[in-house]
Amino acid sequence: MDIVITEGMASSIQAGSTKSVHRFGDVVPMKRPATRPTENSQSSAAPTISNNLLLSDGDFSSTASSPKAPMASSSSSSTSADELIQQSKFRNSVVAVASVLLAVSSYLYQFTHPVEPVQLLYTMQQNSQSMSVIGVNQKPTVVDFWAPWCDNCKLIAPTLLQVEEEYKDRVNFVMVDGDKAESWPYIEAFGVDAIPHLALVSADGDVETALIGPIPRHVLKADLDVLLENAAATQNGNNNNKDNNEQSPRQSLPYTMLDVFASNPQGRKVRFQ
Repeated sequence: MDIVITEGMASSIQAGSTKSVHRFGDVVPMKRPATRPTENSQSSAAPTISNNLLLSDGDFSSTASSPKAPMASSSSSSTSADELIQQSKFRNSVVAVASVLLAVSSYLYQFTHPVEPVQLLYTMQQNSQSMSVIGVNQKPTVVDFWAPWCDNCKLIAPTLLQVEEEYKDRVNFVMVDGDKAESWPYIEAFGVDAIPHLALVSADGDVETALIGPIPRHVLKADLDVLLENAAATQNGNNNNKDNNEQSPRQSLPYTMLDVFASNPQGRKVRFQ
């Protein structure tokens, strides 16, 4: 099946190693491994340190009931107040130092224990929306087909996570682990034969295109922006033209690659229960 890359998409991506070059469109053939990896997650929470120093009126009060030693009473109260102030300053200094140490230790731990891209993929899989939202909640959908053994899938994981964080309130993000047997009905429905494979689905449930290989961030964002504009135009058109069959014109995606359903337009609309 031929892959069509529109103008401006011939950029290459370095994978962090000088020995290999990952190019836009590079894919790995799908396979059916029997293994099902598990995820080990670690979490840590920095303790909260608070310091409340309460001083009552009695801490600063002086008595004048004994006329024989007025200076001693005033000196004692002044000494007590100075001691409390010094204790407060000392405690605040300890809290400040402890906070700095906690921040530094947290940074050092994250620096020495970086999150692996495959861990990002597993986390995104756990937070994935269901296939049943496609074409139902009036939002465009990104369906990411991946596998733990796919190097390019791990390469684009941080980029995809950034885009998901930015668009998660307006776009559905569905992850499909090709390493699991239950994922194969979806793989066949979308015509996936190599990964990474990002299927971009309109709010109506039509598969508009598939972006394969390492995808630059600006490419995915540009397509999502058009899908969102088309969804808004369709919704406004439905509200304004309830009595006729007129449909709002759709913009073409600025970046298209693989059209799986070019010879089978009826299969372009997907819907899952």
